[in-house]
Amino acid sequence: MSLFSFSQDPIKDYSLPIKILETWFEEIVITKKREELSNLIIKLMNNTKEKKPINLPTITLPTQNGKLKRDVKNQM
Repeated sequence: MSLFSFSQDPIKDYSLPIKILETWFEEIVITKKREELSNLIIKLMNNTKEKKPINLPTITLPTQNGKLKRDVKNQM
């Protein structure tokens, strides 16, 4: 989905959930961005001057290094 598409099909109803957003991006694009944001947050936290240990919850994402992980269960 390009930036041009946003202007062609703007959000008209902002009540939640915003249904139109379901088709704006492919699922792989969204999961890659989630992974990138997660990695960025961890990196920024690790670079803080205070160096206090911060326990973050483990988040299982369907991507690793921007690519879909293979589902081990489905390969058997």
